[in-house]
Amino acid sequence: MFGRTASALFLTGVLAAVAVAQDAAALREAGERRIAAREYAAAIVVLEKAVALDPQGGVGHAALGRALALERRFAEGAEHLRRAIALGDPRIATRLYLGAALWESGQVEAAERIFRAAIDESGGAVQPLHQLARLLLWQGRHADALPLLERAARLTPDAVELQGELARAYQETGRAAEAIAIYRRLLAQEPELVRARYALGLLLQRTGDAEGARRELGEYARLHAEEKARTHREGLERARLDEGWRLLSEKAAGEALAHFQKLSGWEALSGQATALIALGRRAEAVQALERAVLLAPEREELRLALAEAREAVKRPAGR
Repeated sequence: MFGRTASALFLTGVLAAVAVAQDAAALREAGERRIAAREYAAAIVVLEKAVALDPQGGVGHAALGRALALERRFAEGAEHLRRAIALGDPRIATRLYLGAALWESGQVEAAERIFRAAIDESGGAVQPLHQLARLLLWQGRHADALPLLERAARLTPDAVELQGELARAYQETGRAAEAIAIYRRLLAQEPELVRARYALGLLLQRTGDAEGARRELGEYARLHAEEKARTHREGLERARLDEGWRLLSEKAAGEALAHFQKLSGWEALSGQATALIALGRRAEAVQALERAVLLAPEREELRLALAEAREAVKRPAGR
């Protein structure tokens, strides 16, 4: 009799634990959907409940840390991201989010350590190399950033933004010829890169090519005017963008993709990428995010989403 009672109690406990785990997983999934829809405050509320149910779950802490960082609550986000890593989360993306949160909260040395550790742990993957190089460029440490950018560029020679930063590092370390060659190559591929056009014009001016500088800066002025007009049009499309995010939040990924494809600008590309990821089309999502980063290089969340998408491409489907 005692044995049957003990077995029943044990089974009840197991079933209760399974139910809690299922509830936590459902909450994590709901939180991830809200992150994808850029509803970061709502995601935080849901993911806090998931972490309370499963405090030893590294995935939950990682998701909450991401949501907090994207809501610009960097110190809190870093705390949960650290916890996720301590609990065994192996993903490089989690380390990149932690490094970014530390950077944004002014803990620059700690961010550098995290990025360097991510380089070691990933065997020299592009994403941590690039993030560390960006941090060093931001500090004005161009000579330190240069070898990292060269390594990353060899691994992804078609990454336009990375090539642009490599050109900048060459320029700032006195290697004007290499910088000019990269800018010319980039503009041959992407003629509407406004920042690259401006940088090339200034560099040609400094190196004595007055005619080349006049031509490039004139083209820059034209493109800049077009960009301002385009920005105005994008402001008018705000309601249409919101409709796309609503479709995503309701799991209508196919409709959302078609909707975002009718729109322009970095956010439309980000929406396309989110829908493509939901549809399992990871490589296409990477391409959309690369284009989004080119249009809005100042948006850290795009860079992190791109790093995460690139990592996901390497994983077998379903993992």
